[in-house]
Amino acid sequence: MLTYYPSPNTSGNGPAHVNNFTYASRWVGDLDQWIGRIDYQINAKNNFYFRYGQDPYAEFRSLIFNTDLSQKNPAEPTGNAPLLRNGRNWTFDWTSTLTPRMTFNLRAGLNRWEAGGGSVFGAGFDPVQLGFAPSLVSQFNQLQFPQFTLDTYQAIGSSSLLNTNTHDTFTVQPNMNRVVGKHFLKFGAEGRKYNDNTQNPGLASGTYAFNKGFTQAVAARADAVSGNELASFLLGYPATAGVDRNIDPAITHFYYAVFFQDDWKVTSRLSLNLGLRWDYETPATERYNRMLRGMDLFGASPIAAQAKGLNLQGQVQFAGLDGQPRGSFDPDRNNFGQRVGAAYRLGDKWVLRGGYGLHYLGQG
Repeated sequence: MLTYYPSPNTSGNGPAHVNNFTYASRWVGDLDQWIGRIDYQINAKNNFYFRYGQDPYAEFRSLIFNTDLSQKNPAEPTGNAPLLRNGRNWTFDWTSTLTPRMTFNLRAGLNRWEAGGGSVFGAGFDPVQLGFAPSLVSQFNQLQFPQFTLDTYQAIGSSSLLNTNTHDTFTVQPNMNRVVGKHFLKFGAEGRKYNDNTQNPGLASGTYAFNKGFTQAVAARADAVSGNELASFLLGYPATAGVDRNIDPAITHFYYAVFFQDDWKVTSRLSLNLGLRWDYETPATERYNRMLRGMDLFGASPIAAQAKGLNLQGQVQFAGLDGQPRGSFDPDRNNFGQRVGAAYRLGDKWVLRGGYGLHYLGQG
């Protein structure tokens, strides 16, 4: 593993020659943001527009071993090679004048957030090349150059493997407006779909930390003059070690709403606003039910038989298992919101406005 350290390029400082590798900090990035829109009038009563925008951002930063991107040292420590971000937005809007007193509007869209990062230099590296046992490496979810931290020495290997995260919000909103005498009626609906997809293997080939403990004069007692992290590493004794075994969750949930509002012009001076809305948000589900639903504090403990003499209670509830629903919580379909407002004109310059809103959260 030490062969992946860059060779010293200065004599360093002091008798220990610390800081004997200097480099020009490298940052490479770009941001190209743009947005476009097209409007089209089908006829005198129908028109629509479509809009799309994005702001992709990419950078390589905090490079230490590969200050020149043409270099290919897989032990590069940075976890931002690259760092990727992109926000996308699609919008479609159609408006139709059905009659002189009635209009219809349909809007649909998608907001998407994309993020990613890690190290392209260390991705795919087989730790068997460093002497790791094939029986261990075969259990890794993904291969990368492992991370080694050595306290006062420069770490070797990236802090993260390449990862991607995509979060979507799909929306559709049909709305209708109608004038009936002194009443301006508005009614419509809204539907949304939320997707949260994460692919983050973490330190899938392991992280191994070494300190002075195993090479101190007394292993259990630290002192200022004995022990060395690199010496502990050469002995093969890590202070801590671990391997990430992450899942790649794919979570979805929906939101629905319908509403009605009446803007009533009672007199030339007095107007009333009366409205009612119903909201419903579905429980989140994971594609393969890899999710907890909660804790049954009074259920039989799964280890009660192994702990004789103790009255153990409590068990974890898993989505979609042992009769449990797939959703993260129980649905609640009793959420209503009411609105009452008024506006009164006082002369030509003053308008007095007031309103009251109540959102009832029913017991699901």
